Amino acid sequence: MHSDTSEHVDSDDLDDCSHVQCLIDGLPVKLTDDQRQEAERFIRDNAAIFSKSEYDLGCTNLIEHQIDTGDNRPVRQALRRHPVAYIPLIDQHVDEMQRHNIIEPKPGSEWISNVVLVKKRTGVCVIASTIVG
Repeated sequence: MHSDTSEHVDSDDLDDCSHVQCLIDGLPVKLTDDQRQEAERFIRDNAAIFSKSEYDLGCTNLIEHQIDTGDNRPVRQALRRHPVAYIPLIDQHVDEMQRHNIIEPKPGSEWISNVVLVKKRTGVCVIASTIVG
């Protein structure tokens, strides 16, 4: 007889767990076998709540978040210049974020901010937006 946990896991669910394998592989070595099995089971059973990619951020309609800025006006920043070689990377990343509904264009908005390029050890540039206000 199967346990309650394994009854609802089928081969399709196991295929959908590949994105959490790095979490399982990163479990501390000092865990006992029982602790490791419990942690792996917990991670696999909840695999759907873990992002599968940098654009898989999830969303909810259960709550709406608002930032109360009071009577404060936006802080103006001078536009940053970026190396010409990075412009296509910036455009590509912004297009991807728009395509995945992470950001949306707000022409004429006073609440816009600069794009920041972050150089990682891997040599990959990641775009982050500064928070202003």
